Amino acid sequence: MLLNQNDLEIRNEKIFCLRCKNVYPIHKGTLKRHVLTALHSNAPNVLPVLDTDQSSSIVKTLKIEICMAIYSACHTSILSIEHFTKLLNTFKISNTPVRLGRTKCSQLIKNVISPVFFKEIVTTLKDQPLSLIVDESTDILCEKYLCVVMSRIIKIEYNNMAFDFENVFKDFDDVDSGYDCY
Repeated sequence: MLLNQNDLEIRNEKIFCLRCKNVYPIHKGTLKRHVLTALHSNAPNVLPVLDTDQSSSIVKTLKIEICMAIYSACHTSILSIEHFTKLLNTFKISNTPVRLGRTKCSQLIKNVISPVFFKEIVTTLKDQPLSLIVDESTDILCEKYLCVVMSRIIKIEYNNMAFDFENVFKDFDDVDSGYDCY
């Protein structure tokens, strides 16, 4: 367990650990040893207490940011997300302003949204045939992104003749159950 930025206060080239209330010199080895001590690990975890209005506003802002990242992944380029954020902040939807740039958007897609969709796709399409459309793009930071569009192939038999249809349209019942932010 490493020290968080919230656990530390820098005071005159020394670090004060808010968790165990001790002062340590700024040195990587000293901090690594301090984290492993019983004094630090047995100390109660100090977290800032948020009032309910502030925490609900933060949760609302996070939901907006995730919905914007999903929208960006599905419908537009990550490069344009900063303009979309400025536009959204002019309407004052949340008490705290939405701060979603290219880097945060790409990290949300990569580390939060993708694992959820991956698990859902794996459970849904276990043994079903499908067709893929693959597209690749490069971010401004030379980070490569791969977009995979899938459509299921449904086999229908009619009078001993098999037809393959791509299920491009989503059922209207499924629209309300999932990701309603795009």
